[in-house]
Amino acid sequence: IRMYSIKQRVLFILVLCVLQGCAVTNIPLKEMTYSSSEIPTVQWKTIVLVSFSDARGVQGIGYTNDGAEIVAKGDISMWATKNLASVLQKAGYRVSIASSLEQAQRENASYIITGAIDMLHLEVASFSSTASVKVTIQVMAPGGKTISETFSASRSAVTNPFGDTEAEVVLESLLQAYSGITSLLR
Repeated sequence: IRMYSIKQRVLFILVLCVLQGCAVTNIPLKEMTYSSSEIPTVQWKTIVLVSFSDARGVQGIGYTNDGAEIVAKGDISMWATKNLASVLQKAGYRVSIASSLEQAQRENASYIITGAIDMLHLEVASFSSTASVKVTIQVMAPGGKTISETFSASRSAVTNPFGDTEAEVVLESLLQAYSGITSLLR
């Protein structure tokens, strides 16, 4: 076993700290889960979601307190679209996802919904994580009426060193932002 001097150990630790600050932290994008018993048996209106756009203009979603960039694992647009589909299904709507507005218009749905992720930001500190989300939603109702509204939310949580607190707080902030969307469908 080779012994290193205190000077070498300190230098090694400093190099690791510097490299860690330059690293990229990947955060998985979690999706809402629910059991089939939570879905109402009467699904009375149909909705076609057009895949959301990512209007943020950046790839990363934030930074850790040591300066490492946080990047989402996965497609943020599809993550936002699928989670809205889950929220609407849980509220009793029949939901499908279309890749374009033209495809959505060919389906005979009660509503067509499209949207954009305007902001998705995650701050990770030593003992807490905070996520903020801003989403603009456009609802096209029968008769050509279009409603556009922006929803935003922010959530914080104490960091769990053995869990995926960051992914949870990002999902919770998105779901909180989506909580008012069903009011547009009346």
